Amino acid sequence: MASPTIQAMNKVKDMRLMTAGPMMGANGFLNPNFNLDNALQSDLESVLQTTVLTSTEFNRVTYKRQKPATRPRMDGYWGYGFAVVDLTKPASYLAPYAGWGDTDHFLIASMAKLLPFYAAFQMRSELRNFYYNLELINTAAIDIGTLAVHARERYATMRASAGNHPNIENMFCIESDKVEFKRQTVTDPDLNNLYYENLSQLNTLAFRERLRLMAGWSDNKATSLVMKDIGYEYLWALTQRGGLCRPRWNKLTPMDPAAGGPGGGLFLSTGYDGLLADWRNPPSEIPTIPPTQAGNARSIATLMTLLARKQLLGGSDHTEMLEMLRQDLSDAESRRASHATSSPLAGGMLAAGWNPTQTIQTGVDNPPDSGIRDDLVASKLGYLAGGPKSNVCDALIIRAKRPRLDGKSEPITAVLIAINASSDTFTKLSAFGLEMAKKLEERHKNDTD
Repeated sequence: MASPTIQAMNKVKDMRLMTAGPMMGANGFLNPNFNLDNALQSDLESVLQTTVLTSTEFNRVTYKRQKPATRPRMDGYWGYGFAVVDLTKPASYLAPYAGWGDTDHFLIASMAKLLPFYAAFQMRSELRNFYYNLELINTAAIDIGTLAVHARERYATMRASAGNHPNIENMFCIESDKVEFKRQTVTDPDLNNLYYENLSQLNTLAFRERLRLMAGWSDNKATSLVMKDIGYEYLWALTQRGGLCRPRWNKLTPMDPAAGGPGGGLFLSTGYDGLLADWRNPPSEIPTIPPTQAGNARSIATLMTLLARKQLLGGSDHTEMLEMLRQDLSDAESRRASHATSSPLAGGMLAAGWNPTQTIQTGVDNPPDSGIRDDLVASKLGYLAGGPKSNVCDALIIRAKRPRLDGKSEPITAVLIAINASSDTFTKLSAFGLEMAKKLEERHKNDTD
């Protein structure tokens, strides 16, 4: 006869666990409430034509025919995708949106690391709720091994688990009756100087510190270790069930066909730096055409908009995530500047006078939720230098106080996504950030309290 502990846990399998996100207990697409804003769309198209695209490239009927012979023939390795979301209004409002090429599926290199980054926090949220429900109906203490076994059983029903993956025991622990990332006290300078891309040292790091290196330094080896623990199955289940990768995107912008934009989105089936083997037995519905470190501007905008509005997960999760993605715009010795991962979009906006200083969260494992009016500058860069697949792309959340005509200042909040799959130069993206900053200020110069 099964023990009382196992009997209780088996009952939990049938409970509906109301968790954040699209996985256990909540199976809908992530919804940022995008609403096409014609004025913002006009601003986006105007800026693109002066900073990024030639007149031929801007004509989407013909621009894909201009692909140089030196580029691979697949569309995912040539072209542009952009999205801008103006989040200055409260989160109760629809999110004014503009996009160009925003459903085209591209190689986005390290920007695709946003998927395992989100997945780690999503899984922690689910396991916290799972653990809480088990505690309600069970009198015996539940350790991480027991939790992991039953969580993987539940994930297997969603095709989000295979074998011992997700490797929950390696990622999480239970502290003070709560599921937490396994973690160590390691400063940013030590991560930068002692651990960056150093596999022997990385193997001694706890999961959270590898997550920090992946997000803040774009460390390829740390990324592959994080992905190995999470597992391809969970990454695919999350992006598919959350609608970040889908067979077809709903019509939203003027450039979308009547039936909606083409399929694709945030997706990973290979690791980084050759440290993690490609996914050997993926399900039949995954994108079958490369690239395999992929995304489109709308899928990334969905994720970053919900993070900026603090609607992606719950509690202090957003503050932790924003800290790991934090930029230091004016610090030449920042953790990112030393490894060429600084945001070109933010650099352009800095040139326009936007100089937000995001509050640094240090010395706390679960930082408090910061105020909605605080400065923000958080980003993830994708960059592949040289060769026929060269590209540069950037995902930016920014909030900075800007002057109005009434003499007051107002925090303007925006998400900017830029994918340049035509070259590896930062110049166009910086120029785009500069001019888009001016357009956003113009939109809000007549605002009043």
